[in-house]
Amino acid sequence: MKREDILFLCHSNTEAIVDFIDNFVDHIENLNDHIKSLNDHIESLETELNDAKEEIWNLKALLNQNSQNSQNGSRPPSSEVFCNEKPKVKSHRTRSGKKPGGQKGHSGKTLEMTSNPDCIIVYSPQCCENCGHNLEDTEVKNYERKQDVEIPSTYVIFTEHRIEIKECPHCGKVNSGSFPDY
Repeated sequence: MKREDILFLCHSNTEAIVDFIDNFVDHIENLNDHIKSLNDHIESLETELNDAKEEIWNLKALLNQNSQNSQNGSRPPSSEVFCNEKPKVKSHRTRSGKKPGGQKGHSGKTLEMTSNPDCIIVYSPQCCENCGHNLEDTEVKNYERKQDVEIPSTYVIFTEHRIEIKECPHCGKVNSGSFPDY
């Protein structure tokens, strides 16, 4: 309500002023009740927070107490329960004496790329790395290929990933898209 409206009410209708003030007082009382309920809620949340902080502190202390032994803490070795036991053997296999990995004389096999993949995804450079020139309408100079092989339960899906290699017509720099990191 603007100042002019209040002055008009003062000169014209005293009942309207009384009603306005009554409504205003009721509104203030409602706001005070709402503020009191919010303050009560804040107080309960602060109590919960303090209880949670205390519980976290107690759990950290318990964790630190239980995780220390004679190797990493100030406990003497005699206080450990299983002090005379040796560590468990990790593997029951006997060693063959060979180094890990492929052995000398073993002919390796490489999975060859297929000439007709089920899906081809092309990654195109959008702009020149050197000068920033837009390469979207530039002719593709070559492709670099990489293939993934997925073997579902019933058939094999070959997906070929291609990055386009384009030469910037503006500065001559050869640019290429990039394979996604996964």
